[in-house]
Amino acid sequence: MSGLFSMARGIFELVTFDPIARAEHDYHHVFRKSLADIVELSPRPLEQAHILILGCGYTYPEVVLYTPLARFVAGLDVMGAFYRDGIWATFRDLRRRGGHPALSFVKALAYRYKFGRYYTHLEHLSGTPVNHEAYTLLTYDGYHMPFPDAHFDVVMSNAVLEHVTNMGRLVEEIVRVTRPNGISYHLWHNYYSLSGGHVATEVYTRYPWGHLRGLYETRGVNRLRPEDIVDAFARHFDVIAVHPVDAKHAKKGIDADFAYEGEDLLTPQLREELAVYPEDLLLTRAYLIVARKGA
Repeated sequence: MSGLFSMARGIFELVTFDPIARAEHDYHHVFRKSLADIVELSPRPLEQAHILILGCGYTYPEVVLYTPLARFVAGLDVMGAFYRDGIWATFRDLRRRGGHPALSFVKALAYRYKFGRYYTHLEHLSGTPVNHEAYTLLTYDGYHMPFPDAHFDVVMSNAVLEHVTNMGRLVEEIVRVTRPNGISYHLWHNYYSLSGGHVATEVYTRYPWGHLRGLYETRGVNRLRPEDIVDAFARHFDVIAVHPVDAKHAKKGIDADFAYEGEDLLTPQLREELAVYPEDLLLTRAYLIVARKGA
């Protein structure tokens, strides 16, 4: 039954996935907001900069959007196939990661159709044609990055750090491939937030903070707090700032439209049950750390 439930849930997620909304989010909230920061922080002009997109994902949107603006952009991920590799490579990678054969095939087909629409809309938003063959996309083991020392002016990631099992080791690799005065720019999904368990919306709204209350299990996410990640980076970088960030990547104290996640669901009873956790930690969806490597 668990296999059938997993398959049904996977099909439901494919059916309800909106590629247009995803493209809007990736362009307006992920790319445009990070771009404003990177232009200001990069040790050299963007058109001369080397940028690494860590955990670029199956669709690698930041690689697509930064490539026309920078001298060199690379995307790096642990997955064994990207969208540009085609249906069969996607199917084989889904199977390799334990996917049900039928669901893996359906997913591979659905990804091809839905993300085709995604890229069309991304082109419309950015005004730049998508050219999959022009992008540098590499698979790695999650730790050793296939680049020489001091290669990048900027290393950035979005929704990656929460999946890392050995943060210290990863940060050591990040600092190795970063040039002197280079920037590390990483936004991660806060495990202790309402949605931090990485389950479907209908689950975490029905059982608020259920992953902290023992109501459902989570897989593939670590339980690091902001101070843990700051400590890992501070061993090798000068930490410039840590920003609480919302679902639209608005920064607390900087952007007027910043919003906590789940304030209406944090009842007095739940607040008492979760008293061991600071309220800000429970209500902050994500955090952004900005750090600079020494000269």
